Amino acid sequence: ENKEREILKKVIKLDKLKIVVNEKYITNINEDVFTTIIKNGQIVEYRYEQQYPYLLYIEKDLIEHELVIEFSGKILEDKYPMLINKDTIEICLENINKLAICHINVPEILQNSVVVKADVSHDICCGSYQQLISTLKTSVKNHNKYLSRVIHGTFVIEKNVVSRSRKVRMTIYDKAAEMQLKANQEYLDRLSNRDEVAEYFKDKVRFELNLNSMEQIRQHLNIHDTMLHNVLHTEANPIV
Repeated sequence: ENKEREILKKVIKLDKLKIVVNEKYITNINEDVFTTIIKNGQIVEYRYEQQYPYLLYIEKDLIEHELVIEFSGKILEDKYPMLINKDTIEICLENINKLAICHINVPEILQNSVVVKADVSHDICCGSYQQLISTLKTSVKNHNKYLSRVIHGTFVIEKNVVSRSRKVRMTIYDKAAEMQLKANQEYLDRLSNRDEVAEYFKDKVRFELNLNSMEQIRQHLNIHDTMLHNVLHTEANPIV
């Protein structure tokens, strides 16, 4: 347990990140691939979305003057096992530019973005995922405070509260098995080191804490605001 805590202290890792910044930091939008939203004869928004080979959502809001970018860790491609962290965030953003569907100002986004959603993640080696789940089920004692259930093989535990801003959820799942799902084949086919990535995820179980509001992010990461730099440099251990 102490060893795991020391590992977690080194760097916070995310498997999904949603950021908001000024819309002036996106240019050269390819209108052939972006959806153009028009209201009252005026363009109010440009929107791009894909689910495969990884999640990517880009929205330029001309009314609110906001640029919204959301992506999953698989945007790192061969470096996916490293997840999104302070050392890989620039690679994530540069990989968006490599798609040649738009151009984003990476240095300004790194400096000025606010994080509005984040999935904090940590992988551990586990000999038997099913045995782990059985143990976790019996470990949840206070059912008035926490709800636990298994959904399609994924163990989910969340606070039993009505307020959406306080409904924090932890998911625990067999990452090796998840990587073999059909939905991930397009991603795997793009890799130059597919065997190395598969070897990394062998026997791995992922713990993922879903922080779906700025309030949750501040509270669980122990930061005073959710600027991207503060999120990625926090020393908090929310999964522990």
